Amino acid sequence: TVLFDIAGDERKQKVLTNTPVTPFGITCIYPQIPGIPPYHNNGIWPFVQAFWTLANASDKNMDAVEAGLASIIRPTALFLTNKENFVAETGDFAGTEVNSDRQLWSVAAMLAMYHRVLTGISFSKAGMEFNPVIPKSFSGNYSLHNFRYRDGTYNITVSGWGDSISSFSIDGVRSAGNLIPTEMTGNHTVEIFMNKKANNIGFNQAINYTAPETPVLKVENNRLFWNGVTGAKSYQLFRNGKLLEVSNDTTISPAEEASEYQVMAEDSNGVCSFLSNPVKVGSGANATEAEIFNIRRETIVPGFSGTGYIRSGIKENSELIIRIHAEAGNYLIRARYANGTGPVNTDNNCAIRSLYVNGRYTCPLVFPQRGKDEWSDWGYTFPERIELKDGENILAIRYEDFNRNMDGEINEFLLDLISLEKIN
Repeated sequence: TVLFDIAGDERKQKVLTNTPVTPFGITCIYPQIPGIPPYHNNGIWPFVQAFWTLANASDKNMDAVEAGLASIIRPTALFLTNKENFVAETGDFAGTEVNSDRQLWSVAAMLAMYHRVLTGISFSKAGMEFNPVIPKSFSGNYSLHNFRYRDGTYNITVSGWGDSISSFSIDGVRSAGNLIPTEMTGNHTVEIFMNKKANNIGFNQAINYTAPETPVLKVENNRLFWNGVTGAKSYQLFRNGKLLEVSNDTTISPAEEASEYQVMAEDSNGVCSFLSNPVKVGSGANATEAEIFNIRRETIVPGFSGTGYIRSGIKENSELIIRIHAEAGNYLIRARYANGTGPVNTDNNCAIRSLYVNGRYTCPLVFPQRGKDEWSDWGYTFPERIELKDGENILAIRYEDFNRNMDGEINEFLLDLISLEKIN
């Protein structure tokens, strides 16, 4: 929103001044998720840091630009290569889940800092513009030789430090606008001198922090209950998306009418976990067992309902047909499924299918991984809105070419049942 000038001035300032920056740089997410090893979680990526630095350079926040440049250069100098990511607490690549040397997007991040921050190059319809932002600690001479732009070749030098240009010359002639026009051709020399001024706005320097664990919500014998979370001071209980109460207990009696509940843990610093899994109580949803309409039924994995489940892959049961009798109207559809092809924090084995209702494409259905080899961990897909006609409806859950995931080969899940809840 900052880089593409979508946010207004007020929101832009809130983003830049409130985003937490840890001692080794900006983390991909904040606070961290407990129990997940460093990669996107609890990780610092140079290319993410580059976006953050560019955003602050656009606001001429010299303190944040200095910290951003340093957080990219430090590990490059220390490890003599452009690593992919680093552990947030240590700034070291040791301990990350996946890493590599000479990582292209890390190299691109460093090049962008030179071209787009220290040299300040950007492009518009009018031409190649220059708006360098150079912290005092980075004062010096920065050069680009034989830089090609359209039909011209340029030797560019930026000298000094500051947040704005004091003089801009092309071939020794002072030029207003800090711009090389699109129509310029030939070989030219560009000299830029900075103003030796800085706007020291500051930024949100924060320690790395881990949020409370997300509670697991269950219902049994007309009571809602959840596990106690280590470090939690209280729990926020939500009903139908609205805060119902804040409690120190881990159980509550639900309302008589149909409702959906979630719970969130909060620690003594006011940092909250994710909302728990949603649990419906008194729901009017109807379940249709998948194995009724598909031949190849399995019963190996425990925890299924009915008489079994259906395994769906790219080649095996790539299309599942389910026939449902219903009243005409709009429904929320959920699939109860299992996917043990990989961990929840990395890998790329999320199963994807297309849902057709009565021969018409309706929406994608997404079956994320629920844990490596955790095939007995059953859960529900995100609720999708569909429209059914009166009488028999034919649902087709189909694998198509555009459902290919990043893995390309592993794209499978177990389907237990389809749940439909009428919403009008």
